[in-house]
Amino acid sequence: MKLNKIATIIQARNGSSRLPNKTVDNFGDSSLLTKVVNRLVDGPVDTDIWVTTTDKPEDDSICNIANNLGVN
Repeated sequence: MKLNKIATIIQARNGSSRLPNKTVDNFGDSSLLTKVVNRLVDGPVDTDIWVTTTDKPEDDSICNIANNLGVN
């Protein structure tokens, strides 16, 4: 049963100094971003999911994953 609807904002970027591209790299069978989105979709709360990132070209892959998953 889903509870009240909320908005969830995921902040993501690829420019990490310790582990670059961790958001889009595969961990097991899917990317970290995909895992987070899927957990939200399967969770008990009905949520609008938004992924925010920078306007740097290195973060275009984050937008591509978000679009493929059908999130904003």
